[in-house]
Formats: sequence, C-alpha cells, structure tokens
Amino acid sequence: MEECKGKPWAVISWHQANDANMGMNIVRGLIVDILIVAFFFSILSKMNNLNFLSVLIASLFVGMIIFLSVPYTNHIWFQTFDLWGYFVDMLVGWGLLGAWLGWYYGRKRSNA
Repeated sequence: MEECKGKPWAVISWHQANDANMGMNIVRGLIVDILIVAFFFSILSKMNNLNFLSVLIASLFVGMIIFLSVPYTNHIWFQTFDLWGYFVDMLVGWGLLGAWLGWYYGRKRSNA
C-alpha cells in the first residue's frame, strides 16, 4: 500500500451486457422515488404541530441523510466528480418537496 500512495489508479466496471433499456430504468427510479416520498409522508403524519418551517427542515434533513449515506460515502472512497451535482439535486428536490408540503400542511392546519 505504501508504494502505491500518490500514484494514479482506476476503477473498472464490468457488465455482462450493455442494457440500454432506458424506459425500464426510468420507471424503476420513479417507483423508488415515490416510495421514499411516501415514507416521508408517513413520518410527517406522526409529527405534531407541523408548520412550514418544521416541514421544510424535516425534508432537508431527510435529503441530507440520503445524500450523506450514498453519494458522499462513495465519494470518500472513490472521489467521484459529480458530488456537487448530487448535493444540488438533493437541495432542490427535497427543498421543493419540503416547501410544497410545508405550504400544504400550513394551509390544512389553518383550515382546521
């Protein structure tokens, strides 16, 4: 290990066949995203005194948990080039979800 420090290295990804079925990959990704948001709805439904800020912060925390557990942890070991892209994607996606749900729960609470 000592003699390899500071020297170039590569990661090779071997696939048995090139599967270019983009449609199925998009559908699977959408299903996973819907499940994650449903899990988040379930967590929110157990919380008391929901307001815009608490929902927004909870949403960003869930996004950070997801970001830190996979893209960032992989970056620690493999120094991927797209870490900031994942981070911005997390902020925008979970921020928009949190803002919309915060507005929704705030409106729902004021109508009750």
